[in-house]
Amino acid sequence: MLNAGFTFEALLVAADGFKRAGTTNGPALMQAIRATDIASHVMIGPPIKFDGKGQNVGIPSAAVQSRNRTPTVVLPATAATMTPVLPMPGWQGRS
Repeated sequence: MLNAGFTFEALLVAADGFKRAGTTNGPALMQAIRATDIASHVMIGPPIKFDGKGQNVGIPSAAVQSRNRTPTVVLPATAATMTPVLPMPGWQGRS
């Protein structure tokens, strides 16, 4: 599930960079990608931006629990769709 979200965002970054660069020329495309600032994206967190080393350092983590046999975001509270169950019941205690 996470891989699909990050793959989609990678495509957003590539398309955004290509649109601004207007070329597939490597140096021009990399310069355009370095200027990425995508506020509307699918994963949690602030806009997608890269630091001088090419890292998206603002991206937070999300905690996912299997709830009702569905992966569900439980933390951070701003992105959660359910509250976390801690401690999580053992396998035999789940329904």
